[in-house]
Amino acid sequence: MAAPSDAGDAYTLLLQSVRSEDPVVFMEPKARYWDRKPVRLLEPSTPIGTSRIVRPGRHATLVAWGAMVHRCLQVAELAAEDGVDLEVLDLRWLKPIDATGLAASVARTKRAVVVHEAPLTAGLGAEVAALVTENCFRDLAAPVQRVTGFDVPYPAGPLEPQYLPTIDRVLLAVQRTLEY
Repeated sequence: MAAPSDAGDAYTLLLQSVRSEDPVVFMEPKARYWDRKPVRLLEPSTPIGTSRIVRPGRHATLVAWGAMVHRCLQVAELAAEDGVDLEVLDLRWLKPIDATGLAASVARTKRAVVVHEAPLTAGLGAEVAALVTENCFRDLAAPVQRVTGFDVPYPAGPLEPQYLPTIDRVLLAVQRTLEY
């Protein structure tokens, strides 16, 4: 299951999906359609199931996929103004999840905040948090935080911005993990 976060990565993941011998579900974050910038159309250089560090950091890892990667980059920029250096990890593939890349990032920063659009209960963020806990328990300096949609049906149209994780909610989770 592929979940690109920008146009360049969508090109790469779509090539990998088409060439895969296994069926692939390709998720397209509609919110990213309107982001226009030049893209280098490169051949995939990493195997299916590989995450990528979009922004290196040292104080905590923000784990996201799809449209929430952009939101996490905004959070990282704001946090940097206060001297907080956040790493942003784009999972890119939701099945298989890159447990090795995820663990390496969190082991380096000692903290994790998982950000996704789905509800808190039974969302993929719970699986990601479990993977972090299983693989990095001795490295963690704070419990894994999750910032998600609310436990209500996904709203239509104008109510969507109130449902999705906001910059303020993500910053609050970062503050909680840093103060633990």
